[in-house]
Amino acid sequence: MADESLIAYLVVEKILFHTPIYRFNKKLKQAGIRCVKENNLRNWFNTAGHSLRPLCELLKEEILSSGYVQADESTIKVLVKDKPGSAHRGYMWLLHQPQTKLTSFNYHPSRGIEAAKELIAGYKNILQTDGYKVYEKLARELKFLLIFCMAHARRKFFEARDTDPPTAEYFLSRVQKLYQIERRARDEGMNEEQRMALRKSEAVPILEELHVWLKDLILQQKHLPNSPMGKAIAYSYKRWEGLSAYAQTGNIEIDNNLIENKVRPLALGRKNYLFAGSHEYAVNLACLYSIVGTANNHGLNVQRYMTWLFRKVATSKINKEAISWLPHKMPQELLSTFIDQ
Repeated sequence: MADESLIAYLVVEKILFHTPIYRFNKKLKQAGIRCVKENNLRNWFNTAGHSLRPLCELLKEEILSSGYVQADESTIKVLVKDKPGSAHRGYMWLLHQPQTKLTSFNYHPSRGIEAAKELIAGYKNILQTDGYKVYEKLARELKFLLIFCMAHARRKFFEARDTDPPTAEYFLSRVQKLYQIERRARDEGMNEEQRMALRKSEAVPILEELHVWLKDLILQQKHLPNSPMGKAIAYSYKRWEGLSAYAQTGNIEIDNNLIENKVRPLALGRKNYLFAGSHEYAVNLACLYSIVGTANNHGLNVQRYMTWLFRKVATSKINKEAISWLPHKMPQELLSTFIDQ
């Protein structure tokens, strides 16, 4: 039988440090622990994820109850029983709430609109994404406000810079000024009200100027629609209202970089463990990414926190009150025990 601290160690090694289970087993053997089989470790890991799934649902509900959420998605290979030796390309759908620092990973076999609808069912507020068209279709159907990521627009012009350097340089230089405004707000520790005032006075004029500039480029028809610069201009102009919406507020981010940073541990993990063993395993894997990621977002000692959490799950039922087990709702006295001084 495994103590919760060992299960926590196993989970943290795989999720936070991207250690495949077979390699973790080798580490145990190097430490003189030879009685644990690799299959035991896989079963323990899978069971650990399954045991936390009700808590992951509470975490997701908490994110979707807020007024502003970021969304993204990334691939993961999943082995399928009906096709031995082959892998299905599934997707991890992510939700992130910047203010509460909550992150939710959700596995689905597809990247279609039904998967997205399942992810954000009932959501009616502000969703920030990249330019993936599924979200645009869903926004029209579910009536939430969709806004976009300035970093993606900037990337389009950066990639097209060799085809028309002056046009690319102008757009990139103006966007750089927008980011300088954001950096100033962070460096000066501005609250939401102060950041909104700064954006309205300094960012809004730049955004309005760029909107007129993009419209003129469209009317001039100087760039072929399928050229790199033509695509960059069309991408930004079509989404300009959503790209500039952040500047009317003090709490919305200029881009989706926060959630894209949350995808990176998954990307690093994929390079090491390569795939999930089944669709069910992928669901449990997503749950563990959610809990570990959220704990890490809050600067906790994840090993200590996960040990406590697994012991809590073993002795207490996960009901609505279990939301207090997550860092953003935890009593400060308890939270401080998971923060290294």
